[in-house]
Amino acid sequence: MTCRWGGLVDGSPFSFVVKYCEQTQVGTGEHHDFKGYATLTIVLNNAFVGGGTYFPAQNCTVHARKGDAVLFSGRRDLHRAMPVEQGTRYVVTVWVHAPNVDEMFEGVESDS
Repeated sequence: MTCRWGGLVDGSPFSFVVKYCEQTQVGTGEHHDFKGYATLTIVLNNAFVGGGTYFPAQNCTVHARKGDAVLFSGRRDLHRAMPVEQGTRYVVTVWVHAPNVDEMFEGVESDS
């Protein structure tokens, strides 16, 4: 189940809530987000086991907890949501248009 609100108008952020659980959407496949966007994810709860955001270029899974935020270049950094093994994980994802998104992450290791 994905609930969405907001919109993308003249570079404003587009945000949505994603519900991950073992019965429905357990995770995602590896992907990039839209060109020219920074991606911000914020975890809304701790009532789950598993999950996290995996970055294959770094072979690293970020296991954020309630209130934690992860900011990365969604356009540049290949990533995927890892499966939730138990419970339900809620995450707010915000895509922020940034004409200089590559400059924002200059010097940060990437998969490109």
